[in-house]
Amino acid sequence: RPFIVQYARYLGALVQGDLYTAEAIIGGRVEGNVHATDRVEVQATAEVQGDVYTRRIVVLEGGSVNGSIKMGSPPEPGIDE
Repeated sequence: RPFIVQYARYLGALVQGDLYTAEAIIGGRVEGNVHATDRVEVQATAEVQGDVYTRRIVVLEGGSVNGSIKMGSPPEPGIDE
């Protein structure tokens, strides 16, 4: 089940599922794909297990993305990638 929100800020949290948002600041663990229409920030304490679709991304030292990073307009919820 996807999480669909305007603005996502997950610090120290565990999110299991795909995340759809305008902007995401991640400081915990995401097990799923992240779709952000504007920006993703992966903080030093963060781990993303999945693909990231966004226009802009910042990965701070210590943060990790274990998946693909695709820049440009992310697909809308329900549209096959």
